[in-house]
Amino acid sequence: MKFLKILILLYHLPLLASGIQYNSKMLSVKDYEEMRQIIQNSILKSKEEISKTNPNEGVDEAVEKLKETFKLLLQRPNTDQVLSSLTLMLQNEITNYQPFITVFKDVVEETLSAIPARNLSEQVSLIYIIENSNTLLKGINKPESTKALQKIADANIEISREVANYYILEMHRGKPISPSHIAQDILKNRKPAQEQIQSSNPQKKERKPTNQRVKNKSQNVLLNLIKRWFGEKQKPEETSKNQDTSS
Repeated sequence: MKFLKILILLYHLPLLASGIQYNSKMLSVKDYEEMRQIIQNSILKSKEEISKTNPNEGVDEAVEKLKETFKLLLQRPNTDQVLSSLTLMLQNEITNYQPFITVFKDVVEETLSAIPARNLSEQVSLIYIIENSNTLLKGINKPESTKALQKIADANIEISREVANYYILEMHRGKPISPSHIAQDILKNRKPAQEQIQSSNPQKKERKPTNQRVKNKSQNVLLNLIKRWFGEKQKPEETSKNQDTSS
């Protein structure tokens, strides 16, 4: 198995040396440990960006490196179901600089804008990014993730015959479903974004001002005293009336 991986690496070495990025087919042969190492190296490089410059100036470069690694991870077919655990590694680091969902939405928007004008292998890799984005966004039931899913749904991504054949012949998968259709199905099972916002920020019951509460309490105490005073005063009169009646 290791010998096979070495042969595959040697086969793709000229591509890597020329600066061409990984595609989904190349990433499909990488296991969990190899992907974890890529992510760890990316995290180290992002920290170097901050340490060698002013911390405030290096944040953008660090986030950009981590975002590109996140795209790389999303290109990998999730056949072994390790996408979530690998994403968590990146999420924990990105959150040190920016909200993760903000970076995630950027990845989705950039990928959607790039899909129409790519060659076949890049087209497949970009569709994998959106497929895996659907998988992750489905587990984040928040208004921000709903907006990202809505963008995917509205994109109306079509799977061409060439892309479908690439999935079948090169990736050894069945015919893919449009990620837009998958996003639409996820959204059908969600509350509207406005309802999510309201449920995440429940309205608190209005409380009367402190001075008003104190004033009302004082009035209640005074009213009870008056009732007790009149009640005690009326008791002797009632007693005398009863005596007159009995006599």
